[in-house]
Formats: sequence, C-alpha cells, structure tokens
Amino acid sequence: MIKNVSNNLGKFLIAIFGIISLGIVLCYGIGVFKYHNSYIATNGVSIRHVVSDEAIWNLKIIAEANTTKEAINKLQADKKILLEFLKDSGFSQKEISEEAVTVEDNFRYSSDNNKARFSARTAFCIQSQNLEVIKNSALKISELMEKNIWPESKVRYLYKDMDKLRIDMIKEATKDSKNRAEKVADSLGIKILGIRNIATGKFAIFSEDASILFENDWTEGEESIKKRIKVVV
Repeated sequence: MIKNVSNNLGKFLIAIFGIISLGIVLCYGIGVFKYHNSYIATNGVSIRHVVSDEAIWNLKIIAEANTTKEAINKLQADKKILLEFLKDSGFSQKEISEEAVTVEDNFRYSSDNNKARFSARTAFCIQSQNLEVIKNSALKISELMEKNIWPESKVRYLYKDMDKLRIDMIKEATKDSKNRAEKVADSLGIKILGIRNIATGKFAIFSEDASILFENDWTEGEESIKKRIKVVV
C-alpha cells in the first residue's frame, strides 16, 4: 500500500515537472519565434573637441595690363611687396611655396573696352604650424590693399591626425549604439545576439562655437582653429 502511494506520488511529481518544463520551453520558443530575424536600430554618437595643429594660407595675386610685358612686370613688383610682407610677418622661406606665373588673354573669347587685355597671375601657399602668425597676418591683409595689391586670401586650419581620430570616434559611436540597443532589449526582456549592420551616417566638423541648431548646415570647420567633431553611427 505504501509502495503504491510512493510510486503514484513519484509519477505525479514527474508529470508536474514535465508540464512546467514544457511550459518553459514553449514560452521560450514563442519568444524566439516572436523576435526571430528582428533587430533593434539605434544611433550611436561620439563628439570630440580638438585644436588645429597646422594652417594653410593660400594667396593669389593678379596684375592686368594691355601688354604681356607690362602685366608680368607689374606682377613681379607686386610679388616683391607680398614676399616682403610675409617675411616681415614672421614666415620663413621654407614655409612659402610659389606657383608658376601664367598669363591670360582676356580678349580671347570676348573684348571688353573697360578691361585690360592681359592678366598675369601667380599664387602662394603658406603652410605653418604657427597658427597665430597666420591668423594675425591674414587680418593685416589690408596693408597690401593700401599698396594697390588685392590678393585672394583663404586660410584653412587643419588637424593632422583626423584619420586616426575618425577611426577612434567610429569605434566609440559603435559602442554607444550597442549600449543603447542593449538597454532597449532589456526593457523588452530579450537578448541581443549580435550586430546585424553598422553604417556611418555622418562625420561632421564644425567650428567650436557653431550653434547646435545649425548642425545640419555643417562645413568642415576649416575656418576655425578650435573644432567640434561629431560622428553618428
């Protein structure tokens, strides 16, 4: 009698355990089926602040006259004044490179009595790590205008390790995206199994003082010594 009760109790417990186990398996199976091939899409962001460590200053001068000789002579005189200006500003000879002189016939395609026939032009590239000298010199460009020299001037402030920084920021933004996805998964009671796809949506360089409201209208921030860099993954 006792043996039969014991056997029946054992069978009952085994049956209960089997039902519970089956329920767990079914629930897990339903969960796996429910989220099969599903994914969570999240954005990851990395922001860095850097200071430029190199500057490139491009200067172009043009001299016009009715003969090629006069145009070239005027250009040579303007070049001498420009080079003296750069030397007085503190630039060394090795920081200054010059393009070859070119002459253009302004009447080649059309004539304009209000314009000289020939234009002689050349360009200078000043590359320096002394950013303050370039910045201050560019602000004093009006001194050349007072001598009837009107150069086209453009300064670009660069960060030399930008490629390495880009890789580091993409890694950082990817990690941020993964963390966000895991938080969403935890709230749903599911588990992230792996990364399905990674895409770099934006790599943007802004001036440090650029308004966040206008980040969609970003430039490469080359006009600013201090930069804010943003990567979205």
